[in-house]
Amino acid sequence: MDEQQYTLSPSERTITADKVYVCIGGKPNTNFLKAESSRAILDERGYVKVNSFLQVEGHSNWFALGDITSLSDYRLGLLAVDQGVLVASQIRTLHGGDATKLKAWKKHNGIEMIAVSLGRNNGAMAVWGWGFSGWLPTWLKSRDLLVGMTRKNMGLSAA
Repeated sequence: MDEQQYTLSPSERTITADKVYVCIGGKPNTNFLKAESSRAILDERGYVKVNSFLQVEGHSNWFALGDITSLSDYRLGLLAVDQGVLVASQIRTLHGGDATKLKAWKKHNGIEMIAVSLGRNNGAMAVWGWGFSGWLPTWLKSRDLLVGMTRKNMGLSAA
């Protein structure tokens, strides 16, 4: 493949890569993988089959993460961020030449919960099947729309 320049928004940072895929949405956007040559990496539901190291089955130097994977884990953005950190580490490890030091993804065993922002002053959440709104989901998710936490996780100031 030919390397190309890609500009990331909103930072306007430029990266060089063979290919960049935007993978967001309510269901796995894997139509581009349904060609005969790559069909084997998809399960019957259209998710990308990965091993415990987030490597695409049959391809030791391909990785997949987030909602597109066949993992039996919660489909949460926070987990995708953690998987991204792990994949970056895996790539560095492989680049160093020692595949025996790859780390396995640990399935999330925490609280079954989802919180949704309904603007800056309201939110809703479900915990173990019970749904509610009010001060708690607003405090958890809506006060800064998780911008502060995301900036902190990226090593940036919270401002």
